[in-house]
Parts: sequence; C-alpha cells; structure tokens
Amino acid sequence: MALIDIWKRLCQSFRLAPAQWEVVDGDDTEGAYKHSTSILGLAFSPDDSLLALAGGGCIPGGDGSVRLIDVATKKNVRTLQAHVCGVHDVSFDPQTGILASASFDYAVHLWDLDKEDVIFLRGEDFKTKGYSRFTREGSLLAIGEYDYYEAPHSFYVYDLKAQKNVFEFALPDELGVTSVALSPDSTFLAVSACDQNQTKPSRLYLVQLGTFEIVQEHVFEDIGFYDLAFLGGHDRLIGGVSGGTFDEFESGLIEIDAHSGEIRWRELLGGIGVNIACHPHSFEVAVGFEGAMIRFYDSRDWNLIREHRFKGDEDAGSLCSLAYSNSGELLAYGLSSGEFGVIETNRDNKRMESNG
Repeated sequence: MALIDIWKRLCQSFRLAPAQWEVVDGDDTEGAYKHSTSILGLAFSPDDSLLALAGGGCIPGGDGSVRLIDVATKKNVRTLQAHVCGVHDVSFDPQTGILASASFDYAVHLWDLDKEDVIFLRGEDFKTKGYSRFTREGSLLAIGEYDYYEAPHSFYVYDLKAQKNVFEFALPDELGVTSVALSPDSTFLAVSACDQNQTKPSRLYLVQLGTFEIVQEHVFEDIGFYDLAFLGGHDRLIGGVSGGTFDEFESGLIEIDAHSGEIRWRELLGGIGVNIACHPHSFEVAVGFEGAMIRFYDSRDWNLIREHRFKGDEDAGSLCSLAYSNSGELLAYGLSSGEFGVIETNRDNKRMESNG
C-alpha cells in the first residue's frame, strides 16, 4: 500500500489535527544545531539522511518542536511544531516514512514529511505519552504512557495500515511505562513498567504481535528499568536497570530471557540512568550512562569492544538518548546540554557476524 493511500485513509479515520501546528524551515545558526533542552528522542529516517531530534520538559510553553537534522551537515533543515510541552520520543516507520512524536502534553502526532501534514492520533485521555516506537515490518506503532499524573497508565498498539488501535492494556498498581522494545522481526513487544519512586515491584510484559496477546508477565521485586532492547531475535533482552544486586543509586545492565524472565548476566555501571541501542545488523550494543562516555559491547559474550568519549567532557552534559542508523553505520547520541553527535561505528575492527 503506497504512502499516499495510507495517509489518506489515516486522515479519514483520525480527522483531528493539533490545534496549532506548522512545518517551517530550520534555523540558520552557525555550526551544528543545539537544542534548548535535554535531547530525549532520536530517530533516523528510513534512508538515514535525516535525524529527527526532540527534547523533554513537562512545563507548557517549553520547546515542543521536533527538529529534522541533515545528517551530513548537522544542520536543522526543518522544524515541526505542534506539541505544547516537551517531546519524549520520536520514531520513523521504516515502511512508510511516517514520523510519530510522543509528548508530555498527552498527545501522539503522526507526520507525513512529504506532504507536510500532521494527524492528532491520541491525547484526549490526558495521559503523558512517553514512548512511540514503530516495528520494522507491518507499520505497527507501540505507545507507552509515562508515570505522570493520575493512573492507570496504559500501553497500546496502533496498526497504521488498518487505521485502528489493535491492542491496549491498563497497568496495575499505578505503574507507568519506563521502556518499550520491539523485536527485530516485528513479532514481539516488550514493555517494562515501574512507579516513579520504585516502591512497588516492576513488571515486564511480553506481547505477541501476531495475536496481540500478553504471553508473559514477569515481576521483579527490587529492580527498576531505565531502558530495554531485544538482542537479535525475540528470546533475549538487555535492560538498563537500578536495584537488584546493585546499589539502589547505581545503574547496571542485565540480560533477561524474554520468555522465562531469568536473569542470565549482569554488570554494574554506576551513576544514574542507562540508555541502550542495539546495532541492527551485528551483535554490537551501545550503552550510555552517567558521564560523557558510550561503551560498546559484544552481546555474544559481553566483552567490552571499545569506548567513545564526547568532546568537551565536563561541558558535554550527560547522555539522554541513543539511536543507530538503519544501515548500522552511524550512531547518534543526545545530551542533557542540548547538544547531539553522530559517530561512525568502528570501521577498523572486522565487522561482527550478523545477528539476523
């Protein structure tokens, strides 16, 4: 189904547009673009030529724009304006190129960049939308509600080709979504849920996207999740966590069997907060945490491959987001200072075996 047909049918099903919105040219500042707040969302366009970038902030009137960055020049070439609070997550549909943005203003918007058009997909429920992630196949959009304001919070899945919400689950115990992961083969969705103060057990849900059923629910009494990602197929998950055998104020990594919930490996990182990105075509895993550094691991044995330190060190700010390009040749990172960077993956080492 062509994009023009999908967008036309989406507009017929979801007739509302944001109250005020526009698509404008980017700014003319010298040097690489710098955002006005922490960069929480990063996503490469399907052809890797553009990087969508957005920042956080739950106060109305903050920078709720989504910036489109030319990857080659690091310039802001277009600006999407519709959200009235900060944006927590952005995601491109690899099949259609439609961009989704999820905001603290309760809304998820869909953007057709070719037509410069926008749809108000969801937001009437007054729940903070923290996550919006597309599957690699099938144009399914997973959305998670962050633990802000009143419970219950939910996570759900929209099918863009069918123009409808095909799955929804309300979380128990006033929990909110803290991370969303989609398997590379688009067959499973994993969602972690915690409360802000981590006083209640965390839960990890595994949803089969073919049947839209929760097939596993794992409960972790003393672990809080920062981030989550599938490793290759749909059996292994890597989580950025706090608690467990780590000090409650220090972060770490754990590998989890997605189906049994067994923790197979763990490593202390230190600091607060973890961001994870998995290379789309190899076993490389990028991990960012407190401090101006990214670590690269081989997920087959969890050996440390290399480290990347940001230029500027103390002035760089802490890492807030990571995203590999679709080719895997680039890795983008966003910082609390509003700065971002794009680095080439290691070309000196032999390319690691494909993970399928």
